[in-house]
Amino acid sequence: MAEGYLFVELRNSSEAFPIVGARVKIGDRDGNILYELLTDENGRTETVTLKTVGKALSLDPNYAGHPYADYNVEADAPGFRDIIVRGVHIFEGETAIQTVAMIPSLASGEDSGRIEINIGPFAVESSEERQQEGITPENNPRQRVLPVVVMPSVITVHLGHPDANAQNVRVGFLDYIKNVTSHEIYATWSENAIRANVHVIVTFTLNRIYTNMCYYRQ
Repeated sequence: MAEGYLFVELRNSSEAFPIVGARVKIGDRDGNILYELLTDENGRTETVTLKTVGKALSLDPNYAGHPYADYNVEADAPGFRDIIVRGVHIFEGETAIQTVAMIPSLASGEDSGRIEINIGPFAVESSEERQQEGITPENNPRQRVLPVVVMPSVITVHLGHPDANAQNVRVGFLDYIKNVTSHEIYATWSENAIRANVHVIVTFTLNRIYTNMCYYRQ
């Protein structure tokens, strides 16, 4: 049986400091708890070994299944709401890093319910044609094109379609690129394939920023 690896990193959602001594449980899809861990002074657990499927499946363009195994991560710490992340992907020979932003709980206990996050399949697994919806440079009255490209450190991302009443969040540009990449393609691909996809993601995001699209903003 093939094996992959995982460690969990806990951070405060607002100030990004590590959460020390938090309890982390790692379980399979059937609800069986495989590991019970504590975070260290850096907010990280030890790295654990998990069973998965063979790497070759992720390199086969004709394979129709999921070329990875799914696991669940539960985290709880005093003063924070419990969180469970379902569907953490594990590939053969790769170390997955699951970062969890812990949300402080209110003293009243009104928000004490557990937060559930579901990680879906990778975009590369979809057979549907992907289209970018919303404003285009041609019909955007607020269009502006900068004379030079400036790499932003932080961007605002609209969590929904352009016209949707969705939340805007501020995220680090590099964190955004890493998160998008990790949900688009497999970590088992060749370095050149990963580099090519990162270039595409960076180019698309910068285009959206500097033509003032409403998906992304500085």
